[in-house]
Formats: sequence, structure tokens, C-alpha cells
Amino acid sequence: MSQPLPPEPPKPDRRPILKALGVAIGLSLCVCLVYASPLGSDFRAAQATPHAQAAAAHPAGAITFFLLGAIVVAAGVPRTAVSFLAGSLFGFWLGLLLALAIPLAAALLTFALTHWIRGSLFAGTRLPPAVAGLLDPIDHHFQENGFLAVLLTRQMPMPGLLANVLISLSSVKLGPFGLGSLLGFAPLAVVFVLYGSGLREDFMVRVLASSVALVIFSVVTYLVCVRSAMASRLLSQLSPTRQHDVRQNVFGGSVRSWLRTTELPSSCMARLTASWRGPSLVLAAVLLFILLIIPTVPVTNIMEARNLKAAEEIVESGHWFLPTLNGAPRILKPPLPTWACAAMGRLMGDTRNLFALRLPNGLVAFLLVCFVYLLVRDLYGRRPALLCALVLATTVQLIREAQIARWDLYTTAFACGGLWAACRVLAGTGKAWLYFPLAILLWTASYLSKGPVAFVLLPVPFLIAGFIVRHVVNRRPTPLDPPLPADTAMPYLFRALPCTVRQWALLTSMVVAAMALGHSWWWTLQYQYPETWKAVTGDLLSKFNGNTEPLYFYALQTPAFLAPWSLVLLIPFLLVAGDVLRRRRTPGLNAPQPAWRDLLFPLLWAMLGLLFLSLVPDKKSRYFLPLLPAFTVLIGLACERLMHTPDDAQNVPLVKYALRLHRGALFLVCVATPVAVFILTLKGASQTLWLSAPAFLLLALLVVAGKWDGLRVVFDTAMVTALGAAVLFLALPGTPWGEDYYRLAYPVKAISKGTPLYVVGDESHKLLWAVGRNYLWLDDASKLSALSWPGMVLADPIQRPLVEAALHANDLSWRLRYDFPIGAPRHQVVWYLYDVRRR
Repeated sequence: MSQPLPPEPPKPDRRPILKALGVAIGLSLCVCLVYASPLGSDFRAAQATPHAQAAAAHPAGAITFFLLGAIVVAAGVPRTAVSFLAGSLFGFWLGLLLALAIPLAAALLTFALTHWIRGSLFAGTRLPPAVAGLLDPIDHHFQENGFLAVLLTRQMPMPGLLANVLISLSSVKLGPFGLGSLLGFAPLAVVFVLYGSGLREDFMVRVLASSVALVIFSVVTYLVCVRSAMASRLLSQLSPTRQHDVRQNVFGGSVRSWLRTTELPSSCMARLTASWRGPSLVLAAVLLFILLIIPTVPVTNIMEARNLKAAEEIVESGHWFLPTLNGAPRILKPPLPTWACAAMGRLMGDTRNLFALRLPNGLVAFLLVCFVYLLVRDLYGRRPALLCALVLATTVQLIREAQIARWDLYTTAFACGGLWAACRVLAGTGKAWLYFPLAILLWTASYLSKGPVAFVLLPVPFLIAGFIVRHVVNRRPTPLDPPLPADTAMPYLFRALPCTVRQWALLTSMVVAAMALGHSWWWTLQYQYPETWKAVTGDLLSKFNGNTEPLYFYALQTPAFLAPWSLVLLIPFLLVAGDVLRRRRTPGLNAPQPAWRDLLFPLLWAMLGLLFLSLVPDKKSRYFLPLLPAFTVLIGLACERLMHTPDDAQNVPLVKYALRLHRGALFLVCVATPVAVFILTLKGASQTLWLSAPAFLLLALLVVAGKWDGLRVVFDTAMVTALGAAVLFLALPGTPWGEDYYRLAYPVKAISKGTPLYVVGDESHKLLWAVGRNYLWLDDASKLSALSWPGMVLADPIQRPLVEAALHANDLSWRLRYDFPIGAPRHQVVWYLYDVRRR
């Protein structure tokens, strides 16, 4: 009996090969038309400028192109377009290197994310049927001949994002995946880099060579698919029809049913916080967001101008111990933030690089988010800690403080870190020998940042709130008080409160040691400047004199400080009030987890801090920053409760209405941000910001889709805020709001180099930062007669006639050397620089 013949492999589809030939001819014609058009002429003229050549040769240009290219290719942009741009911008060799590195980085990123999502968030779940039906017949090729299968798959006519995801879902290992992808990207990378580099030089030769290479590559691919059984099977299995079915089914009903079976979002949140990897990924995203929003726009804040000028004087003079401002000792402000800016300026070799000078502030903001996460993790667990960290990272005040290099963020971050370490010492968690000196070090850094302010506004309300909660919980229970649930944070909180003599001794020693080390800087200064303590105590007492704002100033401003979480801030108050009222109306009610017990501690912590801060007569918006951790913990825990007990929104109607208002506000922000981007582009912002419009429209659909719970509140608000802030702050440098109104003052430093400079007019530390050198400020032009000459005088319009009269009266020769305007167009002030000499 004859054996049946094995089935013949399916014949490959020749249409993709013929399409590739058509693409070669059509692309050559398009490139020729672009080259002959005015656009090609303008492009070649722009590339010939020295600025464009220097930018193309600078490593930062290639690095930026690589990072942006990897992101857009990972998002689905064809790698051929990026290869064409790389060739046109950087030439053939560097462009070829980028054209290979960018899709490889995007593929590895997709590989890592696919494996992490599949293993962490969707462990134990099956692939959608459409994907499984496409991969199962060819998965053994990836398992047995991974490198060759990946190499051949890269030559198939399919979108790069779909290919990356499908190959990552197969059984292929990382090594064959990377090597096969690199070699698979090479043919088309050479072709399209040649096309792009033809716009720069040797147009006809390069376009002809790239067209021939594309035709040869298409023919070779066809021959391989005809003669190789593996290639033939891959080509037939990955046909355009099957790819279309996968896209329709996966992004249609399959993903919806798949996600529905995994019980998202609570299941994803549980898997995300199951180990340290999930929170680490979220915190890394927070760090990236903070780095993106650090602006390079000019200095507009007077406190930042003083800090940056003092840091510049440290680098120029080399005197680190005592910062100076305009040559005068800066005793009143603790030195740590100024040291951080000076160290970064010294490291970068440029004390005028605003991104570098503001970078320490951004890193300290990230530290504050990390410390809040660690503190809440010890109190309540990973999931509430992650929610609180996201709330804190996207508050308007933290975003604003991360962009301004001044003192308040340092003292808050280090005080919060010291509180976390001290709680671990008092609770007996971990290694006390490690956390004890860490708490002292962090509290000392807080003291050296802005004195004892954060000691009063962070640890003190925390301890008082803890003692009150412990008293309430430990009192004799009544029939209306159910037993405390075992999974709450109370046991750890109660262990961290000082009760025994040993705990009080540990807490006292940590506080005294931190204050002593923090005071050591002023004690040392007292020997050099005997008036140090008098100046410091006078400045401290001035905070309690002259009550200029009402007692309720911070209470009214709190919603603005906590935007975009202003409406969500109402939820914990509504939950507690509704729970208390419901229990009074129904005496026999025995709720398993009453809202007032879950939210009592963060509510007291926030309210006590607000009370202490309101008692200080000197009120400024930045002083609210030490209260930000307590309020964000309150908001995060309220959202965590809504996630577990969704009935609260039904039992308290005002909570439901607050959530609807918040949801509507997010939707309006998503719709309005593209309009704002359009206005910014009209004002001079980059046109590439339009790429963010589809993301905002997609976020608008996500906001209005599905049922909202506490997790959706946090993640939707965080995504909208982060993307909106990043786009708006990236757009500012090209608009009038990002214009440097002091740029015309920069030449004064070079013009007046080597001669004394005297300023007659309104004293402004912004002008001091812009001029970039020390000067002697005079409040009266008549004092010019007592000065030594030659020198230079800088006068504003009001003092200009008086200065000229004083110079003429003292028989001095002078001439106008330079004049420049400062300020916005509507409020510009012209300053005049005179070169003065004796006759």
C-alpha cells in the first residue's frame, strides 16, 4: 500500500512582491519631484547653513533623534519613514546607524513590555482566539529556528508594531529575537537611508542605487519565499487577509472580552502591586514626567533668581561654605538648595544652563513622591501607596515647585523622608541601625534647606493625629462601633507612635541630633559674623508680625493648590459625613468597614497641619507645600475606599455627583487641550505638538467609557494631567510666554568686564541674574560723586536725567555705551549703560 504524499506547501502570494516593485518606482518618482520642487531647494539651503551643520554633527541631535524615533516606531510609525528622515538629516553612515538602532530599540521595548504585561498583568490567561489562530501554526518555527524565523518575518509585508507584538508573543528567545530583528531591518534601512541622503548630495546616483537595491531586495525575498518551506508557510500564514482579521478581531470584540474575563481594573492593580517591579515601573514613569516638565524658559521668579545667582557666585568664587548674593553674605537662607544648584552648574560646566540648574529641584520632587509612597506602603500597603504617589505627582503645586529652583521643596521632601525612616525605627521594622542615622540625615537636610518649618508641619501633626486615632480606637466600644478590621493600617501606626521610654528616647535623640547638626552651619557662621543670630532671629520673628492675610487664607486656597484633584478632595469629607449621619439615623447599623475609621487618621493629619499653618501670620502660597503629602494621602485613601466599597457612591449621592463633575471636567480638558495647542502653534510653538492631539482625543474616549471607580479616578486624572502638563510646558519655549525678556541684558557682563558697575534705579535680583555680575546699588544719583572712576553706571529711565546731571556736576566725562529694554512689551523699561571716566 503506497504512502500518501505529504501535502505541498501553499504557494506564496506574489502580490506583495509586485507591490514592492511598484513602491520602488513610485517612491523614486516622489523623491525626484520633491528634489526638483521649491521644498527641495529650501531643504538644501537650510542644510547648508552652519547652524544646521553644527546641529547635525552634535551628539545631542543624534541622541534626541534616537530617543524620539524609538518612541514613535514603538507606537506604530513605519520604520522606513524614520530611516528616510535619518538619511536626510544625518547623512548615510550616521543615518544608517540610527535607522538600525531605532527600530531595534523599539522592538526590544515592545518585547519587554509584551512579556511583562503577559506575565504580570495577564498571567494564566489565554491569548485572544484571532492571535492564537495566527501564531499556533507557526510557533514551532520560532521555537526551533528562532533567528531564521524572526529574520524571515521581518521581510513580510506587515506593520512593524503588529510584527513586534506577534513575534514577542511567540516562543522565541531574546537573543534570536534581537539578532534576527537587526539583520532583518538592515535591507530596507540601507534602501531608505540612501533615498533620504540623496536629498543632501549625489541625488541621481543615490536614488538610482536605492531603487535598484529595493527591486533586488524584492526579487530575492520572492525567491526565498518560493524555495523555502518555512518562508512559504510564514508568508501564507501572515497574509494581509489574516493580518486584517487579527486587527479587526483583537481591537474589536476579542480584547474587550479578554479584558472582561480578567476582571480589570482591580485584577491588573493587584498584579501591578504584587511585587516591587510594578511600583518601580510607575515611579520610573513619574521620574520621566518630572524630567519632561523641567522648563528651560527664562527665570521669572525672584526667589529663583536669587538662588541661581548665589549658586553662580559660589562656582565663580570657589567659596562653598557661605553663599553670597551680589558679594554680600547670604545668612538668612540655609545653603543646601544653593549648594545643589552650584554643584550641578559646576558639574555641567555652565552656570547658565537652566535645565541643569533646575534638575536638582526635579530630582527632589521625585524623592518626595518616593518617600510618600514608602510611608503609605508601610501604613496601608502597596496599592494605596501607589495611588497616593500618583495623586501627589500630578498636583499643580508639586509640578510648579519642581520647575522652580528654590527652597520649599527641599525641606518638605527631606522632612517626609525623615518621618518615614523614624516610623520604621519606632515600629521596630527593618534594620534600626540603618534607619536611625538615615532619619537624622534626612531631617538635617530638611533643616539645612529652610530651617525647622517642616518639623512643625509634617511630623508634629502626624504624631498628634496618631495619638487621637489610637485614643478613639482603644476606647470602650459601643454597639455602634464594630471591631477594627485586621487589614487596616492601625497596627503599624500604633507601633510607630512613641509610647515606651525607649521609643521616646529614640525620637528625642533623632530630633535633637538633626537640629544640632542643622544648627551647626549657623553656629560656625557666628564666629565669622557676630550678627548672625540677631539677623536670623529677626527674620524668624518677622514671620509672626504684620498679619496681612486672614486666618482662612489657606483653607480657601487649598482646592487651588490641589488641582486637578479639587473635586476629588470633597469625597473623603462627604464619605465621613455621610457615614456619621447614616449611623445616627440607623442606630442598629453595623457596617464592616465604616468610612470614618478608614479616613480618620489622614483627615486629622491634614486638618491639624492646615490649622498650624494658618496660625502663622506670614502667609504665602508656597508655604502650603509641607501639607501636600497629608492631603494627597487623604485623597488617595478615599479613592482606595471607593475601589473596594463602590456602594459608598450610591449611599452618599453627593459623592456620585462629585465624581460626575470631575469626570466631565477631565473630558473638557482632553477636548480643550488640542485647542490650546493650536493657539500655542499660532504663537510660535512647534508644529510637532499636533502629534499629541490624537492622544488627547483617545484619552477623552477612555474617560467617558466604562464604569468609574477609585482606580479609574486616579489613573485617568493622572494620565490627563501628565500628558497635558508635558505638552504645554514643552510648547512654552517657542511662544511669547516663554520669551526671555532679560536676554538683551546679557551683554552687560562682557561690556563692563574689568570695571566697577554701579546701578541707579529700582533694585531687582532678576536684573542681577540677567547681568550676571556683581554691582553696587545706589538709591540716589548724588552718591556717584563719592565713587572712584573709571567705571560704568546703569540707570533706569527715571534716574537717567539725575545720573547725567550728577556726572556733569562732578566734571566727569561719559558716553552712552549700551541700552536695552527689560520686561514684557506692555511694561518694558529701558536701561542705559554709561561709560564714565574722569576728564
